[in-house]
Amino acid sequence: MALDAVRQAAVVRQDGARGDRLVAHLVRAGDERPSDAAVRDALRAHLPEYMLPSAIVWHDRFPLTRNGKVDRARLTGHAAGVAGPAQTAEPDSEHRGRQDWDREPG
Repeated sequence: MALDAVRQAAVVRQDGARGDRLVAHLVRAGDERPSDAAVRDALRAHLPEYMLPSAIVWHDRFPLTRNGKVDRARLTGHAAGVAGPAQTAEPDSEHRGRQDWDREPG
């Protein structure tokens, strides 16, 4: 399933206060970011309710491992402060995350 407004997506299981939850990490395809409600509605048309993400976090780009794969551990770390259904990361925390990802390892 593809959403035209989403260029990349990764879903990560995260421990929550009430058990496990799914967090969707998305990179937009164009200049405009769709609303979380629009994303959830599109997903709801194809997925059962229990497979819908509890939270949505938007990124300019995903952090990558040295092998060029999405670094899911770093995604999970940046989503730790995101609570509640369909919340997005605060711009400041997203900006800090980009700064961390832009640094060269070493």
